Amino acid sequence: MSLIKKFKRQIISPAVFYSGLPKLFAKFCDKKSLIANFHGVTPHGDDIFNKGHIHVDHFYRLVKYFKDNFNVISLEDMLRNHSKTRNSKINLCITFDDGYLNNFTVAAPILHDLKLPATFYIVTRTLEDPSFILWTDVVDYALLREYRRCKFSFGDFSNPEGYDPVQKLFLRDYIKKSGSRIYRIIDEIMAEIPTIKNEIKEFDFLIKTADKDTLRAASANRLFTFGSHSHSHYCMAYLNEEELRQELTTSKQILEDTLGTKVETIAYPDGSYNEGVIKLTLETGYRQGLIVDFRLNERTVSLHYKPRFSISNTTNY
Repeated sequence: MSLIKKFKRQIISPAVFYSGLPKLFAKFCDKKSLIANFHGVTPHGDDIFNKGHIHVDHFYRLVKYFKDNFNVISLEDMLRNHSKTRNSKINLCITFDDGYLNNFTVAAPILHDLKLPATFYIVTRTLEDPSFILWTDVVDYALLREYRRCKFSFGDFSNPEGYDPVQKLFLRDYIKKSGSRIYRIIDEIMAEIPTIKNEIKEFDFLIKTADKDTLRAASANRLFTFGSHSHSHYCMAYLNEEELRQELTTSKQILEDTLGTKVETIAYPDGSYNEGVIKLTLETGYRQGLIVDFRLNERTVSLHYKPRFSISNTTNY
């Protein structure tokens, strides 16, 4: 993390928070709803390679703060505008991406005890292949543990930041733009660094995803709902029409067959979308999409797409 970011997160942000200004500004804010996005929650220490997983104590403190200071509602209520703000509190929804097992073994019990609703977005390829590892986890591990060996046929990313100065791209960004070629690239990375396959298994508490039985058991809890996070975790904007349709329909069908209920929302991996993605999403039966930020300016986009605020283990209180 850069010195500027550290200064902002460790000094400026806490000072603003404890000054009480955020609560004051909230009273005059037009935005009456927020969507928080988590990935994983772990009981283990901070020496982990995936910054998307936060420690369970940190998670509890955050969601308890949400409960005390926001009107925490289900995503369904927010999308259908069923819930009005109470006592000038901003509505807030809790979501999770990727379908990690620790969402259900660590995070879900806390949410249940606090009576907080949440929506879980699942990468359905993990339900078909229990040994499947998300490409993001492979890349994160390679960059943290073996970055000096990250020199491949498609680029030289062998520096601590995983940056190729010739292509002017970070490894993660190169892969995101690779469309359906992503897992062929991952195969080359694992062939070049064969130790990854066994070493990464030590981090099962981070990379292991939930199976169908786990999802079915969680779906019995009325606080929890589910949506698609695509089938293979591709960045949607870089797929052709046929590939995109396959991703959307396959994921939807697998989830509906697994849970026995309609799946009408999708959270795009990396928030990646374009006009073609919007069109096919609606055509294939989804009612709502969740993104990271708005990449198109059309007014109609805001009617179907809502941005989220991602929370990692560097997000301070």
